Amino acid sequence: MPLESSFFEEILDKVPAEILVADAEYRFLYANPVAVPDLGVREWMIGKTNEEFCIYTGRPVSMSRARRMVFEKARRTRKAVEWAESAQDSEGVVQHFLHRIYPAFNAEGQLQEVIIYVVRITETKEFEEKVRLHEKRYRDLFNHSQALICTHDMDGKLLTVNPATCKILGFEEQEMLGRSGSTTGQSAANFAFLASPAKRSTFCIRTIAAKNRASNLMLSAFHRISPIG
Repeated sequence: MPLESSFFEEILDKVPAEILVADAEYRFLYANPVAVPDLGVREWMIGKTNEEFCIYTGRPVSMSRARRMVFEKARRTRKAVEWAESAQDSEGVVQHFLHRIYPAFNAEGQLQEVIIYVVRITETKEFEEKVRLHEKRYRDLFNHSQALICTHDMDGKLLTVNPATCKILGFEEQEMLGRSGSTTGQSAANFAFLASPAKRSTFCIRTIAAKNRASNLMLSAFHRISPIG
């Protein structure tokens, strides 16, 4: 058995992800070098609880409490639990981590140990934040642009319209959604029929679509107010 245990520990030591094992009381039985690079700390923590480890390594009490809550949830539900954590590294840069805790039960159905698997997701978080900012920038442009901007499906039915479109054409948003604003064939006429008679004038229709893609079309109509008199 010691030989088998040594064999598996040697494999886990080489896994490029944080792996820890704790007993039914959340006392650590094993941690690989990726999880705890300092050999002295890694040896010290064996047999110590989650709370003792967090205090010893200077982690906030809130983190140890959150980890204990997740541990108890895994014990109670008898299912793997996933959660995210953020912490500053040695250079003061915030890193993001995804934790998964897997409870293991013996033949009598009692919790025997938990396996904790941790991967760094900083790049994913940064990408998600960039996407969120791009979406916000697009939404701001859509909402505040003075040009008429809308999206429609391949049949020409309007899916979204910006506030400028509603204001210039004299309709509420819900009155326009689902109606035809097709840019095929009689494009200007099809779109212009939505406008109230008092606001009809010349429209320039521009369609933007990816080649050979059956997706939404972007239609931008620029309204020109006729000179008074």
